[in-house]
Amino acid sequence: MERIKRMRMVFCKYLYALVRERNLSIEDIVKKTNKSYTEVKKILEGLISPSFDDLLLIADLLNINITLTTEIPLAHKKINKAFPVIADKSV
Repeated sequence: MERIKRMRMVFCKYLYALVRERNLSIEDIVKKTNKSYTEVKKILEGLISPSFDDLLLIADLLNINITLTTEIPLAHKKINKAFPVIADKSV
């Protein structure tokens, strides 16, 4: 669990660096995510994890892509057929 915490902190601080690099503010993220200032600040400091939806909203604001990669298990072949773009290792 400690490893996951460290990874979250590094990732969130990386997001914060991108926010500053693009001259955005915490208030910009607050408006986009509808979260409180304190909650967004804690997310960017790596103290709490963003929800997946908030992560996608922040990525959109930063104009970055989030890519998830995995092999789809055999049980999910039906999903693969229904959503070929998603199953193509990128979201």
